[in-house]
Amino acid sequence: MQIDINTLSEVRADEISEIATIEADNFGSGALNQWHLPVAIRYGKVFVIRRNGVIAGASELMVNWQEPESVFIIGFSIAELYQGQGLGKKLLTAIINYLRDDGRRFLLLTVAADNKRALKLYDNFGFKESKILRNEYGQGVNRLLLRLDINGADYE
Repeated sequence: MQIDINTLSEVRADEISEIATIEADNFGSGALNQWHLPVAIRYGKVFVIRRNGVIAGASELMVNWQEPESVFIIGFSIAELYQGQGLGKKLLTAIINYLRDDGRRFLLLTVAADNKRALKLYDNFGFKESKILRNEYGQGVNRLLLRLDINGADYE
């Protein structure tokens, strides 16, 4: 099994379509789509993980303007077909290594409190709950804000 992880540097319709499908399957109406993804590629950072040449997952990041040493994960998703195979761990490891090499200090993200699979992954990396964001995506849609000190991360 060949695993490749890289960042996207150009907007390609076929890649946008694949990532948007994975996002929609994972997040429904809250997914990044063909309108958001080109912006993330051009002005943020988009990581993709490929298994045998096929996009199996993606993560979109942006710098936190209030705290420039911090980066926020906008989206993190693995296609259902590839879940449970350790690809999320590989992708998150690559992201953390990239950010550490880039001089960043913190990685932040939000997650639903009932997303046990994601919470287990993030806990294994040492993410800590920073606070609860009430009504983050609408009335009654709360999210946990998690924060990782990249320099103290223990994930290898």
